[in-house]
Amino acid sequence: MLFFYLTIGLSNVLLLIASIWNIKNHFQFSNAAQNLRYFLIFLLAIELISKLLIYVFWAQKTEFLFNIFVAGELLLLTNFTNSVLSKKSRLSVLYIGLFLFLIAASFIHSYIQPVSWIKWIKPISNIIIVFELGRCLLYALKSGFQNHDRGLFNVLFALLLYYFVSTILFLILNQLSTLKLEYAAYLWSINNLLSFSLYAVCLYYFYTIPKSTLKFMKS
Repeated sequence: MLFFYLTIGLSNVLLLIASIWNIKNHFQFSNAAQNLRYFLIFLLAIELISKLLIYVFWAQKTEFLFNIFVAGELLLLTNFTNSVLSKKSRLSVLYIGLFLFLIAASFIHSYIQPVSWIKWIKPISNIIIVFELGRCLLYALKSGFQNHDRGLFNVLFALLLYYFVSTILFLILNQLSTLKLEYAAYLWSINNLLSFSLYAVCLYYFYTIPKSTLKFMKS
């Protein structure tokens, strides 16, 4: 369990650093870089709010916050992928509608009556995100995009790897409900290590943006 909490701590620290790194130049970045930061700040906000609810207000249930996290994650990441592609996806309107639907379903589940399928919104959301990220990577490979913006290409790949593995882990743990807590913690540690790697790639991307921009201006 110590390893599990250690990976959570390291992941959260790196998320904080990546979210605020070079934030003073935020509006000079590309739309894709700005949208990536919005996504990271959203994750950081969810982490902070959840910690406050649990350790300060002693909240017994944070399920509604988790559902907001899933809906917001879907909306922000699809917006990020849409800003990477040269041709904007017509699915954007559908994703906005899905976001509103998930928020409404979460409210009904938490405050009116239980919704039986609500536990599946995370893997469904992850599958949609994996589809969008895969579409972005295919575009990058076909257009040679990875050659002139290698950092953003690495971010896309890290996101795809994280959400693909995260979906598999979620499905495994959902089926193995009798799994010992210690073994489940080891499995989720893999997820934490992947999130740590993802935030490290994002941090490196924000670190190299001003350098690559300066190099471009001098050439």
